[in-house]
Amino acid sequence: MIKILVIEDDQATRFLIKRILLKNFDCDVIEAQNGAVGIDLIMKESPELILLDISMPVMDGIETLDLIRKEENSRTIPVVVITAMNDSKVVSQLVQKGITDYLLKPIDQEKSVSRIKKILTRLAGNNGEANSKSKEHILLVDNDQKFRTFFNSVADKYFYVHNASNGADGLDLYTKFNPRHVFVSNELGLLDKKIITQKIREVAGDNEVSVYLLVSDLDSLSSKVFTYDRIIKKSLDKEEFLCDITNVKVQPPQEVSSSEENEEEKR
Repeated sequence: MIKILVIEDDQATRFLIKRILLKNFDCDVIEAQNGAVGIDLIMKESPELILLDISMPVMDGIETLDLIRKEENSRTIPVVVITAMNDSKVVSQLVQKGITDYLLKPIDQEKSVSRIKKILTRLAGNNGEANSKSKEHILLVDNDQKFRTFFNSVADKYFYVHNASNGADGLDLYTKFNPRHVFVSNELGLLDKKIITQKIREVAGDNEVSVYLLVSDLDSLSSKVFTYDRIIKKSLDKEEFLCDITNVKVQPPQEVSSSEENEEEKR
């Protein structure tokens, strides 16, 4: 059973969200009427998913999100923002603070269930992958050679990285290797991010796949970007990149000791 924290000042909205969650998921729902209470419950209850309203008294959603991301024990918890605002500047600000998804008020039950189910499925998959000692396959689709070289220099130690400079090659590599995680640039050519993501999800079928959007300019984003599993700012800073990889929960496999590596080679 997964533990979900709902931080929302409106009691009617909290009731609706709780009812949707309990009806559709095997979960325990904790409620907080503002950010201050929410932060206290995060420390006490260690929820695995947080649904956070933006407009609240005492401590609003932005302040609450800042504190969530500063604390060691909560910085990687997926946060789904609940808001009536659909402004590109607000979306950009929230993406930079590392939110996982974005639900608009009034709450649409069908859309909410679909998005939350996707997040919970990914969480379950990541928990199962954390103990794997073998290298996992990931796919990078980006026409920027410099960034592909950087990406590989950082990720190659932990993953089998498949590289594609365009959407057609990316789709071909996905079909051949079925990587669990796909990183797609916001700046592809004719077969763009939207088309390749749609095609990959069609090919995946019942197989779980997470698609992350790589973006150079966060200020141009809209709430539509939350069709992706996460938005990652393109950066050539190694520490920042590794932090983003950790936040999307693409966990590098546990290090294999030299003795284990030798045994593996003998086999």
